[in-house]
Amino acid sequence: MLTPKKIVQNRIFLHSLFWAISYYILLQHFSISQKITFVDHLFTILFHISLFCGVYINLYFLIPRFLNKQDYWKYVVSLILLFGLFYGIHVFTFDILSELIFPNYYLIVFYDYIELLKYFVVYLGLTTLFVLSKSWIDLADSKKQLAEKEKELIHNELKALKAQVNPHFLFNSLNSIYALALQKSDQAPEVILKLSSVLRYMIYESNEQGVELKKEINFIKDYIDLQKLRTKNPDSVIINISGDIKDQKITPLILIVFIENAFKHGVKGDTVNQFIQINITVSDTEIQFFSENNIGRVDETEQDEYKGLGLENVKRRLELLYNENHDLKLSKTSDTFIVELKLLL
Repeated sequence: MLTPKKIVQNRIFLHSLFWAISYYILLQHFSISQKITFVDHLFTILFHISLFCGVYINLYFLIPRFLNKQDYWKYVVSLILLFGLFYGIHVFTFDILSELIFPNYYLIVFYDYIELLKYFVVYLGLTTLFVLSKSWIDLADSKKQLAEKEKELIHNELKALKAQVNPHFLFNSLNSIYALALQKSDQAPEVILKLSSVLRYMIYESNEQGVELKKEINFIKDYIDLQKLRTKNPDSVIINISGDIKDQKITPLILIVFIENAFKHGVKGDTVNQFIQINITVSDTEIQFFSENNIGRVDETEQDEYKGLGLENVKRRLELLYNENHDLKLSKTSDTFIVELKLLL
């Protein structure tokens, strides 16, 4: 079914409408009296022959071949040659063709090439603008559709990446509870309570693209407290948070991956040189995160296939969400691993 929108977008309809308007305007212009006669119609029809040829040679040959390819000099030269053809068709139409088809009518042509050039410029200028405008609109629509598709792809990819964060963190925490349970530690209930608080945030409060920074900071504190409970030397874990934390927002679960990595590959298994130093500095528009930890021994129960999953995940999320508004530096020595991250909030 043809809708008004489809009719307006129909090329045949638009071209027919243009020439109908053109015919009506020129018919009124060429009429020598208030009453329009057959001669006026005949003159207007013949006058449109050269216009018709000039317009469509330009639309379907010169524009695609030269103008669309930004070959402007060739396009200008081609227009000059086209005007010569346009003028020749006009002269042929009125001097030869009209006498062959309508021998009983004597049509006087009183337009010289300067006046014909005005018609040529107006018609080719208008139709060229129409075509270019349509191309620009189509290009804008294509860019808009592409942007929407890219946005949708990024959204879906972020959902998939975040889905990797939650199980990854949960598995590590459950391993800690399992170890405490095997030891029949009195700390197990407290660890479960802390884990409950952390998971509540992850499941119910971190589903938005941006969360309040103070909530994220509280979540980080709870997580570190949970990890300290299973650390042999909790004093080796130092966290400093400074700055004015107000209503700034941050992507949820971005910083926790680095902290989780520090515990996973740092204090675990190393009882002599273990340490984690975490500094978070907040301003109105920026957050600076710094962490440094020793490189210890990773438990054999952790499979190699999961090593590095969290860091690669967070790198991808930073690229998608912050693009140029972040600066991440990871450095490693034989003894330490350092993370430096700046985020524009």
